[in-house]
Amino acid sequence: MQKIIRTPDQPDFLIDFMNRPVSLATAVDLSGKSTICPLGYQGMVNGIPPLFFISLCQRDQKHTLTLEELSAGLKDLKPIDPKSQEKFCRRYCSKCLDETSEVVINIPAQGQEEQWRKAGTHSLFFEPDLDKFALCGYTRATAKFVKAPLIAECPINMECRVVQHIPISSHDIYLLTPLAIHTAVGVEQKEGILDLEYQKTPKITYTQKK
Repeated sequence: MQKIIRTPDQPDFLIDFMNRPVSLATAVDLSGKSTICPLGYQGMVNGIPPLFFISLCQRDQKHTLTLEELSAGLKDLKPIDPKSQEKFCRRYCSKCLDETSEVVINIPAQGQEEQWRKAGTHSLFFEPDLDKFALCGYTRATAKFVKAPLIAECPINMECRVVQHIPISSHDIYLLTPLAIHTAVGVEQKEGILDLEYQKTPKITYTQKK
């Protein structure tokens, strides 16, 4: 078969690998203020014991990577210089994870695309009085082991504790150990296998625009 070859100096270098499932992270800071952050990078990295990861962008929407920065980042992954605050902006969720080492991963249901987008267009760094749950039309639910709230409207929620923080060139990577998984009745079939035809099973994906 014929194939197209792309290299890091091309703007659509990763286009075929950017269509991925999404989720929502909920976390609280030391004062108890909660936030919601959309996730485009998350997954399982170890089986026994189970270990997951999430990756939070360190840049706001006004400071996207140039091709030169992308190429440099791919060749030499280094943590962002904290003095470069005029260029980089960490997620408020990263601040929460650094302070409490707790997070909940919420899998949204079909039809919640707009809530997912709204959660990513506002930051508590710039709007400290904003209630992201009210903004998105979500309801807080109490977790069993962590202070961070669950999103009641999401059919799957996973309580996690941070075991390691790895800052790299454009993102903060957090390795997580799961403490509890909440699954809506009807989502699971036999032996914990998800029913992919169930109406609330998540099918929202993030696609990188060309």
